[in-house]
Amino acid sequence: MRIHLLKLTITLSLGILFTIYSLNGSTVRAFSAGPDPGNTGAPGEFTCASCHGGGPSGGTLSLSGLPANYSPNQEVTLTVTLSQANRGRYGFQLTAIDDSGKKAGDLTPNDNRTQLKTDVVLGNQRQYIEHTSAGNAPSSPGVGSWTFKWKAPAQSVGRVTFYFAGNAANGDFTPNGDTIYTNSQSIQPAATLAAIASVSAASFAPPSNSLAANMIVAAFGTGLAQNTTFATSGMALPTVLDGTSIG
Repeated sequence: MRIHLLKLTITLSLGILFTIYSLNGSTVRAFSAGPDPGNTGAPGEFTCASCHGGGPSGGTLSLSGLPANYSPNQEVTLTVTLSQANRGRYGFQLTAIDDSGKKAGDLTPNDNRTQLKTDVVLGNQRQYIEHTSAGNAPSSPGVGSWTFKWKAPAQSVGRVTFYFAGNAANGDFTPNGDTIYTNSQSIQPAATLAAIASVSAASFAPPSNSLAANMIVAAFGTGLAQNTTFATSGMALPTVLDGTSIG
């Protein structure tokens, strides 16, 4: 009877341990197919370091493809690159928000290495792009990279900041021994040229009709060329000054 009791105790103990391990393992494997939203390090968010850590440092996380400025509805191709040697798996998550914390523009997957998720953070809807189960494999030795598209908002929302986090994992399907990186990059809207008043250069009076071709005109407005001179001796008058022209 004691032997049977001992066997039963051992069996139950192993069963409990197996259950705990299975639950823990399935959680980690779920993250290998993409983390929960809200882990980019943006305001009000965590990072992947809330679950993973303990790995070696020395890697880099970067975002490429952003223009100097964005225009309404402009679409660009972006690439997140996480580099660290001797890592078994790589993962990332990125969101684009304005200064009020709201989603700015639209993210679109480029292939089966990326996917979309959404969440509400601090009362604001946000969109996320992150790796898939196929996308956690290295894209080349020591590198994980993901390419996707971003479409700018239909109208200017001011500064847009891209927050992103990356996980250089050892691939053992546990959260231990992984290295987390975070980064951010911002862009501003393109400057818009205010309305320009074009008048006759002789009288500074608005023409009764539209300006005629080759007519000498004066333009008044903001955002125009400043302190630009052009020598006209023996030459025709210019049609462009410092990138500003009258159409």
